[in-house]
Amino acid sequence: MKLDSEYYDVIVEFSADIKSYVAPHATVREALKQNVVYDAVLRKLQLIAETTQRFSQGFKQQHSHIAWREMSGFRNILVHDYLGTIDDHVIIEVIEHHIPILVQQLTTAMETPHDPT
Repeated sequence: MKLDSEYYDVIVEFSADIKSYVAPHATVREALKQNVVYDAVLRKLQLIAETTQRFSQGFKQQHSHIAWREMSGFRNILVHDYLGTIDDHVIIEVIEHHIPILVQQLTTAMETPHDPT
C-alpha cells in the first residue's frame, strides 16, 4: 500500500506535466486547441482525480476542507464522457484555478502532522 506522501508526489508531478503541456502556448485555451495537448491534459487530470481517491481515510478526514468528493465526481465525468462534451471552460477553470489550489492544500496538509489511521 502506498503512503499518502507518494500520492501527493504523483499529484505534484502530474500538475507540473500539465503546466509543461500548456506553457508553450499563449493561453490554456490555445493549448487545448491542439488535440495532442488536449488529450494529454485530460488524461493527467483524470489521473490526478483518481489519485485523490487513494489517500487514506484518516488523511481525508483530517483534511476535510479539500474537495475530495468534487475531485471524484470530476474524475467520473472525465472517464465516462465518451462523446467529448466536457466544456472547455470547465477544463480551463480546473487547470488555472482548482489544480493549483489542490496542490497548495495538499502541500499544507503534508506539512501538518497527521494520524495515519
